[in-house]
Amino acid sequence: MIPIQLKHFKFCRIKDKSKAPFELDWVNKLYSYEEISKFKNENYGVLCGYNNLAVIDCDKEALSVAVENMLPETLSIQKIGRAHV
Repeated sequence: MIPIQLKHFKFCRIKDKSKAPFELDWVNKLYSYEEISKFKNENYGVLCGYNNLAVIDCDKEALSVAVENMLPETLSIQKIGRAHV
């Protein structure tokens, strides 16, 4: 389920158990929140650069704590495990 806080962003389609877009010319095939929510058994990518979105991927606890202490409160998502690439 896609968090409602992301409803104003743009998305791309990602195959299940993957991190890579699979559609040709995916950079130009942008999906809205409503459109991407209709695809089942797929992952989704949130495209940076829209609505001032930036993503910080923290694999180390120390980096995660530093980011939390230095940046204003924002949407955080914790992923457990690793995607199969």
